[in-house]
Amino acid sequence: SMTSFDVVTQLVELTSNATNAFTTALYSLDHVKKIMPVRAYMSLSPNFDAEAAFPYGKGPIGLVAKNKETLLLENCEEEIAKMKIYKRKELLKGFLAIPVIHDEVEGVLVVDSKEIYSFSTKMQKVIAGFADQMAWHLHREKQGLIRPKE
Repeated sequence: SMTSFDVVTQLVELTSNATNAFTTALYSLDHVKKIMPVRAYMSLSPNFDAEAAFPYGKGPIGLVAKNKETLLLENCEEEIAKMKIYKRKELLKGFLAIPVIHDEVEGVLVVDSKEIYSFSTKMQKVIAGFADQMAWHLHREKQGLIRPKE
């Protein structure tokens, strides 16, 4: 049987493939430390910073978690670069951050693209569906019902 760890990684990969993303990253909220480290990701960039963790309630990604509201940026290379998702600047055209919620916020799903207008309303619904699945698994992990692989 699959552990939740494998399922979450697989959901991130599915999201990445479905959206033709440059990077798909799930940041999971540590409710005690109030920070969001990377839980799973898939990136075409060698510059993706897998060690980056974002503070809850601060910066664009932290505010998505706090406000429980999706953030969509298009044609905002400078704004996206400031987020420190990458160790160096990538020329990104689109950025979507979706709150991952099951009862409470479990994290933020980030999807970005080098193509213009990648995130149609329909595509955002598809991604939100994947985010809902991720939320359920993160919730169960936090309850200690599933242990991530060591």
